Amino acid sequence: PITYYDVIVKPIKTFTYSGLFISRILKSRLFSFLASYRNLIRIISDVLKDVDYDLMVNSTGIAPVLIDNEILYVQPGSMDLCTGEFLSDTYRRFFWYILARHAKEIRQLIRERKLLLITNSKFTKVFFSKLYETEEIYTIYPRSILMDLLAKRTIKKHEEDETKLVISYTRFVRGKKFEDLIKAIIILRRKLKDNYRVMLAGFAQDMRYIRTLINKAQKVKQIVSFSFNLSRQEALNLLLQSDIYVHTSRCEPFGLSVLEAMGAKNAIVSHMSGGPWLDILEKGKWGLGYKNAEELAMTLSNLLKNDDYLEEYQELARIRFEYFEKRNSSEEFVNLVKSYFNI
Repeated sequence: PITYYDVIVKPIKTFTYSGLFISRILKSRLFSFLASYRNLIRIISDVLKDVDYDLMVNSTGIAPVLIDNEILYVQPGSMDLCTGEFLSDTYRRFFWYILARHAKEIRQLIRERKLLLITNSKFTKVFFSKLYETEEIYTIYPRSILMDLLAKRTIKKHEEDETKLVISYTRFVRGKKFEDLIKAIIILRRKLKDNYRVMLAGFAQDMRYIRTLINKAQKVKQIVSFSFNLSRQEALNLLLQSDIYVHTSRCEPFGLSVLEAMGAKNAIVSHMSGGPWLDILEKGKWGLGYKNAEELAMTLSNLLKNDDYLEEYQELARIRFEYFEKRNSSEEFVNLVKSYFNI
């Protein structure tokens, strides 16, 4: 995963662009932010001159506004970092170029204890440490309501002779790489009897991408199904009914859905990148990884053919979930803020 950081961060200092590129970014929803970042900083600074405040919590999730006593919880999307349809790789570098220009100012504020940067994973921390050339960045893992609900349940999985359910649950947007799982199932169908089902579920954000996935899944439509815009209870039920959770996203900063699946005692198979692989699975200690669709098909085959092997990773998943569930993120945040700003 470190190579991803090198690919993104190194070209930032020598960014160039073309007229065609400019015409494309003018249509982007992020252009107004990128074009007016300096003005945004100035406006917020001017407004707060007359405000008697102690701390300012920046909720953008990605961009510091460079005022005194600012707290920024950094949680970029996977497409912000290195994958998916972020208009273009050139545009992605432009986005980080805008922020990297303020690295010196950011480091000075950090040295003076006037800016606290907290990331949602060690994976994210490495990226921003390279971007701003500082190690003075902290990590606090997030949690979700589903994690709280799952922590109170005793999980019982299917009997050995029942059909297994493999799921992948996230937003339907390019970059989430659901197509890797579909390709793996097409490969798997030739090697394994149909004693399993696959469900791709999540929020229907990109309809064009959804149509592409449905077309790709036609060869295995008896096995692969889709479910969109689930309620919290429906998502909970799906996690409880499933046996294996496949996380296909590249460079996911943390991956709350992975933890939720572990709470429901699902064996985890994740792409070998991002927070799910580095922070949650610790490079294979608590779940299995893959690099391409062929490896994913082989890993799923091993889990589906061997109930003892599957149960082993289901148990590991629940143990790892309990480690994260016992962490009190709110308390960690309050204690860090108090010590950092000497409150």
